[in-house]
Order: sequence, then C-alpha cells, then structure tokens
Amino acid sequence: MIQKFMFLILFLNLACGPDHPETAMDNDQVITVSDNYTSSTAGNLISSAMLRTLNLDAVFYPKGLIKPQKSALIDRRNREKNIESILEVYPKGSMDQFFVGNMKGKNIKRFLFQRITEAYTAELEVAGLQYHFSFKGGFPVSKAITQEGKDIDDERVYRVAISKYFFFSGETFPSYKFRNGIERSFQFSMEEVSARDQLIKYLRSDFLIPRLNEPRATVRLFKGEFRGEKKINQIQGKAHLSPFMGDTVITRGIVTAKGNVDWYPGGTQVYIQSTKQDEDDDPRTSEGINIYFKESLNDIKVGDYLEIKGEVYEQISNLNLTRTQLRNISEYKVLNNKKCSQACKKACHCLSDPVFLNSEREIPTKRVSTYFGNLNNKRELKLSDGIDFWESLEGMQVKFRDLKIVGFRGGKESSDPFEIRDHLTLYVSPGIDKPATRRSSRGGLIPTPMQELWNPQIISLNSGPISPHLNPELGYNVGEVIKGDIVGIVQYEKNIFGDGEYTFVIPEEMEAINKFNKAKLENTSECTDEFGLVYLDCRPKVIKKFKGLSMAVYNLKNLSGVEDFRINQTGKMITENLNCPDILGLVELQDDNGLDFLGGSSADKTLSKIIEATECENSDYGTANIDPLVHSEGGVPGGNIRVSIIFNKNKLTFNQRINTDPREQSLILENGDLEFNPGRVFARDEAFRGTRKSLVAQFGYKGKDIFVIVNHFNSKLGDTPQFSAIQPVIRRSELRRSKLARKVNEFVGYIQRRNPDAYVAVMGDFNAYLNEGPMRILEGNILENLMFTLPSNRRYTTNHNGNSQSIDYIFVNKRLRSKLIFFDSLHINSDYMGRLSDHDPVYSIFDL
Repeated sequence: MIQKFMFLILFLNLACGPDHPETAMDNDQVITVSDNYTSSTAGNLISSAMLRTLNLDAVFYPKGLIKPQKSALIDRRNREKNIESILEVYPKGSMDQFFVGNMKGKNIKRFLFQRITEAYTAELEVAGLQYHFSFKGGFPVSKAITQEGKDIDDERVYRVAISKYFFFSGETFPSYKFRNGIERSFQFSMEEVSARDQLIKYLRSDFLIPRLNEPRATVRLFKGEFRGEKKINQIQGKAHLSPFMGDTVITRGIVTAKGNVDWYPGGTQVYIQSTKQDEDDDPRTSEGINIYFKESLNDIKVGDYLEIKGEVYEQISNLNLTRTQLRNISEYKVLNNKKCSQACKKACHCLSDPVFLNSEREIPTKRVSTYFGNLNNKRELKLSDGIDFWESLEGMQVKFRDLKIVGFRGGKESSDPFEIRDHLTLYVSPGIDKPATRRSSRGGLIPTPMQELWNPQIISLNSGPISPHLNPELGYNVGEVIKGDIVGIVQYEKNIFGDGEYTFVIPEEMEAINKFNKAKLENTSECTDEFGLVYLDCRPKVIKKFKGLSMAVYNLKNLSGVEDFRINQTGKMITENLNCPDILGLVELQDDNGLDFLGGSSADKTLSKIIEATECENSDYGTANIDPLVHSEGGVPGGNIRVSIIFNKNKLTFNQRINTDPREQSLILENGDLEFNPGRVFARDEAFRGTRKSLVAQFGYKGKDIFVIVNHFNSKLGDTPQFSAIQPVIRRSELRRSKLARKVNEFVGYIQRRNPDAYVAVMGDFNAYLNEGPMRILEGNILENLMFTLPSNRRYTTNHNGNSQSIDYIFVNKRLRSKLIFFDSLHINSDYMGRLSDHDPVYSIFDL
C-alpha cells in the first residue's frame, strides 16, 4: 500500500506578482506542512506547476504519491542546482503519469467527496479550486468546493488532470476506474503527461510561484463527547444512524470475524457481537458492530472477548446509506474469557445462537422501503421494509438454510479467460421453502418495478479476506441451491463501485458450501467443464422447425475488433444458439481498436470478424453501419460504441444510399423510401445529443418493404438505486428516454404515413423496464412490445444484483405483429456464468 504522506518542509524564495499575493524575491520563508487533513506545500507546488504549464482549470494530485519525510529548497536564483533536489520529493515512472481530460462541475464535486470519504483525509492536493469538508462521525456536516471564491458550476466543463496510477493499479484498487466511475464522468483526451516534466518546466520558467502554504484543501473531523461505556445495541440504536455518532465510547463484545482490508487504503476490520448478558429484547437494535483499525493486527483473534474505545462513525457510501462502526481506536484489550458451557454462567462470556432467518425472523419479500424521504432521518426502523430489516441485523451473526443463487458478479462471470476476477459475489435468496410469486423460469427472481416490488429478500454472498471460503474459480449459475445451514455475518459494505449493499460474509468454513463446491468439481456432465461452467452448446437455442423471416437483437457488451476470443464465441452463438437470424441488430458494437483514443471510429474490422466467426450455411451476411463522430456518443471512453445491423443478403435486398456525415438524419421520401440507407433517426435533435443515435435500415423481402430501427437508449445512471437512502426511487433518466422514445415513435409514424404497407421493427437495448413510461410512449398506438407475448416468468434479458429483469425488446407495427409466429428471450447469459455479454438476445420469426 502506498505510504501515507507525513511531513514536508519547503524553504521558498517567492516572486511577487499582481495575481498572487506573494513575498518579495529576497524574503525567504520557511513553510511547514500540517497533517493529512490539509493541503501540503509539496502538493500545492506540483499541482500549481501542472495547472500553469498545461493551461488547466483544475489538477488533482494524490497526496499518497508524495514521498514521506522529504524536504527541498526552492531558490529561484539557483534554479538548475536546486531542481534535482526538488524532484526527489515526487515519484518517477508510472506514479508520475497523469491523464488530461474534461469533467463537469457536478462530477468534480462527486469525485472529490468520494475520495475524501475513503479515509476521511484531504487525499487530493489541488490547484485551480479549493475544497473544505467537515464531518462528524463520518457523516458530512458541511461541503464547499469553490473556484475564486465562488461555487463551481455543475454544468460547466472543466479541463482537469487526474492520476493514471490512481485511475487503475493494483495498489490503489478499486481505483478511480471502479470505485468512482471515472470512466463515465471524465472525458479522456489523448493527452498523457508527466507531472515531473511539468514541474521542471515550471521551475525553469518565469511563472510566479504562489504562496504554497495556502490551505486549498481542508478536512475537519469534529469530535463529540466521551459517552463512557455503552452496549453494542445502544450504539447501533433503533434507526439507520447511531444516536452516538461522532462520540467516543467504550464497548465490549466477542470477536466473530477478522480480516485485512485488501482495498485502498488498507487496514484491518473486526466484527464483535454482544454477549448473552448484554443483549436487549428489541429486534430493531443490532447486537453486532464493525471495528476499523488503520494498521494490521496480529493480537486479536476470533473468539476473543474484546474491550475497545473508539469513535462512533457512520461510514457513508455513494448511496448515502452508512455502516455503523468504531474508528480512530485509542485503546483496546483482550479480556479474560472462560470457555462457555451449555449452562452459561455469569463468569462466562457467551454468544447467543445465530438468528435463524425465515424461522425466528421473517425476511420481507415485497417492499424495499415504504418510507418517503431520506432514511437517515428516520427515527425508527420498520422491520417489514427490506432495507430496515437488513439494517437491524448489521454486524450480527445469522443462519440461512438452503440458499438459492439468483445472480452473480465477479469470479468467472465472463467467458473471456483474461477477465477472470479474484473476487466473487453471489446474490442469493434465503429460504427456498417459502413460495415466491415472481420466480423466473430458472428459479431466479423477477421484480415488478412499477409497483416497487424489488425482492428485498436478496442478499449478496461475498468472497474476500473476511470471507475466504467462496471459490472464485468455480462457475455458479442462477437456480442452483447451496443445501444446508450456513452461518455468517450480515454487514453493510461499500462494494467495488463505491455503492453500498447489505452482504453476507462467511468467516468460518461451512460444510454446506464445501459439499456444493465439491459436487461441482466432481460433476462429469457433458454440459459442464471442470469448473462447473455450462458450455454454450447446452444453453438455450432457437427452435429450428420454424420457417420465415427471423429478426433478433443483441447487446454485445462493448465488443471490439481486438477481442478475438469473444468474437469467435459470439459467432458461434449467432450460428448455434440464434440459428443464423436473417436480421440481427447489434448494440454496443465498438470500433476496430477497442479502448484506444487513436484510430478513428471505424468498426469495419469488428463487423467483418463477427461475420467471419459465424458458420451459417445459407446466410451471406452484409452490414448496415454508420460510424459515429469520434468520441461523441458516450459509452466507454475510446470505444466509440454504436448500433449496427448484419443481414442475410441471400434473403434480403438492401439498396444502399450512403451519406458519410454521421450527424445527418435520414428522411422518408414521398415514395416511402429512406433518403439515406442506412440512416440515422433525428440525429440532429436535442434528444440524441451526446448519446447513441438510432440506426434505421430499409430492406426488401419478397416484394415487401421492411424497416428496422436499432436503438440504444440512455442508461439509468443518475437514478437513485433501490437500496439507497433516498426513498422512493427517483428515476431522472426516464426524462431523457421519454424524449428518445417520442422521436422514434414519431419516425415510425412518418414511415407508416408514406409507406402504409411497410413492416416496421424497432429493437434494441432501451435501458427501460417493461412497463416504464418511455416504453409506453414508444408504443403509442402504432407499436407493440413482443415481450408481452411471453409468460411472465420468461420476461427478462439481464440480471442486476440478483433481479432478472427486461430492458431489451423488439417492438413491431400492427401489420408485422399479425405475421408473428415465434418470439423468445434466449437466456444464454443472464442465467449463466461464463457469459459473453450481460444481456440476452431476443428473437422473433415472421411468416411474410
């Protein structure tokens, strides 16, 4: 782990200037550096250098990069002699590299707050702006991010520099890339710079060096009172926030789990739980709590009876829910602990048996929350609400019986062997003996979003240092059951993305999991490999007996021309599972070189490789594709994702009329044809600004006109998630999707007015729930969503946090609907590890 910044002294000869109140050239100043809670002179120097030499609006330089206990003398009269000693303060190599790009003000605010709450220190040195945060018990009291004394503008785009090393590296994991979602909030340029080079340039120039003792960053931690001895249930309280938040307390409990924190910034976490004697009778107050130590510990072990003194924190997540814990530990000691007998006497310190869920306490299965407002303001937990139920058990030992797997993340989630993760999350549904009205065809759980029924009984089962007994090397699938009793701890934990979730960790080895994993390894089925992954051949396939014109749509999950393994597997899937559809809409097709800012946006190689990987005897695939303006339509940085079409030239005619400008939209001519084929739908309309443009293509089939519109609507980023502090869910992203849906519906209307005999299909990844408002707008009175033709237990195309839900659809006009003979959602990815994408294809056949 990177060593934390300690002390630095810079002796400075400072120049005068009108824009920066500075000392005279001959007036040396000795500047001392404070602790990690304020900006440092070393950080102010290098960030100022980068700001000036690169002409930036803001610089974010991680304090953890600066070498500890270094000092330097800046003497403008002896520059060359002095530069070498100054550079010794700063790192070389990979730690010295920075990305330059653009960020909106609102994203800068979010980024700064997220980084500060990693360790509650002034982690980022800055230039170009200032930030000042105050916390009490981990909860924000005040926040100010300013530029020249004014709040930064949420919508203004700022040119900034961020650390490449902190963007992603093993020592900073989960890093900006995962923890802070910087890929989507930071618009990368093609510029990568050395901070040291900018510093050298700065010191050799005539730039005026500002006062380096300026407090550009401040993090204040307010301490409450010393409250003396408190039981764990008193600390936890009856609500989401502790009544002693920010106060110092002494408490006691038995250690139930311990593990190193293997994510930045490191440390050790311990769970303790009340003894039988200290328990209360209130199910709303948890008897367990998390303890965080900044350093590694060897003198505490599971089973110890621990007395500890520390500050009560509510460690906040991106979702504004918190984990109650003790931090800033000032004292701890292991007390004498006699072994417990069956008849526990007062001299013993014994734990109660773990709470047996769905036996002693019923897990809610309907509402995540019935509260309106911020849950942190709620006075008491309501145990019939899912989010409150899990909060009441935070830090406690519980027992489950027969866990059904309903989703997964990490491990062997991807089919690509280069994407195997060493962490694993299984989303599980406890108590399969309880009937579930919203089960999928494979035993997963389907939500009812518009009624806010989100299956709150789902909890994640995590691997990690405190839960080392899950095997990320094995393949797990939706519907599998881990039979038997499993004991572990419920915790609220920041996940890899900085969001929080209630999780279940297993500190001790469990026979039920061992048997389950052993059975997987011993499975000799022809359909699974040695790790339990189901071969593509054994996953669902289209029924081949139907004859007609087939159409499908599939989200490729950012597939580029450099991913040969996944391309070959995708070609096999198109051939064997999809039975070579005549028209296939492709979503999230990347350019030829993947996540690279060079090389333009062409996807010719990507499309060619996909077609070459198919083995369709009666199909000769052509392409309908328009390359987007470079880096202009969102998605993963450098990927230039777009929607495209491949089609069977042996069945369909395609009269290509090319317009090379991707900003140009295609109109419907008076004769009912597309002006440009393929074309873009209202490409210049404000609704499509900054997002993927919808693609329209016109085909001929047996003398009939077929129009296909492929779409990729904006994502749900910006919505409040189900398990967040703000209830009920706020779906801001629907406003944008409503505008997109209205324009596509309008375009279909133009087609039908000028070509009333045309068949129209509108397909894609709409990032919208089945009954969501934008989808009803898209349908209007001219389209129908074919997903409604399926039984309710098959209406899903993806799996998010254990919920099997639909967001990919094929809509058709009434004329084409009358010709439908087959439709299905082919669950080849959402139910299986080793998946090609995080979406399932949807498939239809029409008798024309």
